[in-house]
Amino acid sequence: MSKAAFVQKPILSILVLTTILLAGCSDTDSPQQATQKVYRHSMDNAPSSLDPAQAASIYATTLVVNLYDTLYRYKYLARPYELEPNLAAAMPTVSNDGLQITIPIQKGVHYIDDPAFEGGKGREVKAADFVYSIKRHFDPETRSQGAWLWQNRIVGLDEWKKTGSDYSQPVAGLRAIDDYTVQITLTQPFPQLIHTFTHGYAAVVPHEAVETYGQGLGNQPVGSGPFKLESRNSSRAKLVKNSGFRQQPFNLEHEGYDPLTQGHLGIESLEGNSPPFVDVIEVEFIKEGAARWNAFSAGELD
Repeated sequence: MSKAAFVQKPILSILVLTTILLAGCSDTDSPQQATQKVYRHSMDNAPSSLDPAQAASIYATTLVVNLYDTLYRYKYLARPYELEPNLAAAMPTVSNDGLQITIPIQKGVHYIDDPAFEGGKGREVKAADFVYSIKRHFDPETRSQGAWLWQNRIVGLDEWKKTGSDYSQPVAGLRAIDDYTVQITLTQPFPQLIHTFTHGYAAVVPHEAVETYGQGLGNQPVGSGPFKLESRNSSRAKLVKNSGFRQQPFNLEHEGYDPLTQGHLGIESLEGNSPPFVDVIEVEFIKEGAARWNAFSAGELD
């Protein structure tokens, strides 16, 4: 596995981090933004799909990690990077031989409301959803581009694929031992495993959405992340705040804040508030560097 596989996600977190930094600069908000904070971003290409299993580019992953949850993330401000529980409730428990990893997940986290669910109401995220999401990568019908992260790593997972990818059949090394606990058994020690669970490929997807939208999931993301997709075309995407996102107060010290090097950012006012700190993210897909610079110079991008 290449080093790039594990440094990609911290780079992709820059979209979330930038919204934090901009939210801290409230004195620059225009009157028009007084009641709604909008962050306007740009990328030099558009994602082809927003299905986490297809999150093979920086363009896809930048949006996917804002629409879906991963078990872990990197602290926003800590340098060098440090892992932090996200959907997980704590850092994992690892057996002495390094082969068994047990991960608790948070209770009370819900998917966004969507017609895929009974009554259109987003249900609670369960440990079985993570198991299902990893299995999807080993189902040929998914056409996953992320299976390589776990190939030959998890006991029984490759065999599950060879025997027909039947979701009703268990994988010995990938289990939900209860509604809020995932247990993984490895074929050999793999210390980087938890880092793979920060990547967009590892985002947690509900089976109802896959069963409802099929390949259309790439255009109809259904996650439990801080934002939900309002619209997307070849030119732009608009993400709006997930009003049901869990409330977890922002702690500067815990996130790795260094007043000596980061004190000029103006983010102290965020202490104790819960993200997301902006209401809308507007992402423009602008291929030409000169055009992106002109848009920024004209005040059309942040």
